[in-house]
Amino acid sequence: MNNTILLVEDDSTLSMIISETLQRDGFDVLTAGNGEEGLKQFTRHGADLIIADVMMPRMDGFEMGRRIRQINQNVPLLFLTAKSDEDSKSKCKTLRWALVILLSPSGEGMPKRRGRPKP
Repeated sequence: MNNTILLVEDDSTLSMIISETLQRDGFDVLTAGNGEEGLKQFTRHGADLIIADVMMPRMDGFEMGRRIRQINQNVPLLFLTAKSDEDSKSKCKTLRWALVILLSPSGEGMPKRRGRPKP
């Protein structure tokens, strides 16, 4: 296994965009549409990095991450979410190595831009 990313995202359009971008950059990408599928993919194939949505059907990203931590404590987990509440942040800390990227269509929770954008 080398440069393999497991992408777990229930939005098929977003999954396709992220997957194609990562593949163009030379990564092997495994995909899953929910946490149950993601856990199965990881158990079967492993991964060097997991990128996962938090809010998904059947099993959310946090539960999938918790179960993956029981199998492998070192694989990095990168969560894509618009959830910025303290409970979500706390869950990420307990998963160790987990990061949260806050995505929101309204830009809420995103860092404020300082100064003028560069041309």
